[in-house]
Amino acid sequence: MAVSHKVFNIVVVILIFGGVALYSASQKTTPTTNQSTDEHWQLLTTGTLAVAHVERRLYEKEGSNHFFIRVRLTNVIQQSIGVDLAHYWQVIYPNQWGIHQEDHRTMIDEKHMVDEPLDNQQKEQLITEYHARKLTMVKPGQAVDYYREFNASGRADVDRGHGNYFILSLDGRVLVTDGSRVEALDCTWGPRHSGCGDLVIPFPVRWQGVPPDGRIITERLD
Repeated sequence: MAVSHKVFNIVVVILIFGGVALYSASQKTTPTTNQSTDEHWQLLTTGTLAVAHVERRLYEKEGSNHFFIRVRLTNVIQQSIGVDLAHYWQVIYPNQWGIHQEDHRTMIDEKHMVDEPLDNQQKEQLITEYHARKLTMVKPGQAVDYYREFNASGRADVDRGHGNYFILSLDGRVLVTDGSRVEALDCTWGPRHSGCGDLVIPFPVRWQGVPPDGRIITERLD
């Protein structure tokens, strides 16, 4: 039920807002999961300006019926970068989850939104916002964390599952700039990219509350 609700939500967004294509993946496979040297954080993708990790933990928030993931974006260059965290569907987000006996999915059957490549106008706009300090600014060697909900399930849905591993697929991308270069930390699926692997957490999962000052990417019509 949770997965079908999520797919339905994605289709609705595409029909209403447009600007994206729908990519459907259905195959038998043993996907590899990106690994990190930190047991608490899983590497998602590495860019020239920043790297993205996801925490191996789920979060809940008082008053919300949904669970959250925590994504960390770290600046790896010697000057400040700007990160665009203003749009609900333009970040790395949870796409589909399930409880499994094995630590990988043996069948992938899900739909993904596929973002179009950035054009020059979009890149110039991001650079303009960087110089105007309208982006989330991250100093050299520092990081910014954000919390993004799975918009169709909460803790009760997860906890009632049975199995050995909670497995979550990720989708989306985060746009980053240093004022001259623009790149996408990309977890999208499609002809040009094959995702960032799955987040795998031993079941039952560890839960933690979103801190009061946590940066939550909220849903809105953007």
